[in-house]
Amino acid sequence: MHPNKKLRHEIVDVLEGASVAVDVDGVFTLVKVKSNPPSGGWQLDSDLPGIYCFVRSERVARQGQKTDIRTNVLDVVLQAKGSASNAVDQLDDMQLEVERLLSADPTLGGFLVSLQLLGSEVFLNQGEVVFAARRVSFEPIIVTDRSNPSVA
Repeated sequence: MHPNKKLRHEIVDVLEGASVAVDVDGVFTLVKVKSNPPSGGWQLDSDLPGIYCFVRSERVARQGQKTDIRTNVLDVVLQAKGSASNAVDQLDDMQLEVERLLSADPTLGGFLVSLQLLGSEVFLNQGEVVFAARRVSFEPIIVTDRSNPSVA
């Protein structure tokens, strides 16, 4: 399996296994975790609040004769809808849980060398309902065999 595929699957497994829930206008609601980005980048209203992740970029550098260091930018996208302040509160609560969960095992069971939080960006669209999204970026580092970068 390609290291980026394994990375996405591992992150999704951690998030799904935690059963993250957030307050949606007074009702605690389970966050839906998607294994792939939705078409156009926006989840259906019925899937909010929601999370998905993808590898936005990858740099590969030689490390010695036989191994490579793969430095990725992994984006975890949080999306919510609700009243004016509640949609942003949902993003804050989801980000806190994502950070807690991923910092609990920053090597994902030894698969990664490290997983560093880089930062986040927010998007708001306000109409009758506020739609909010935040991209939380991490830098995972993976070491692979140059002749066969597949991982189990």
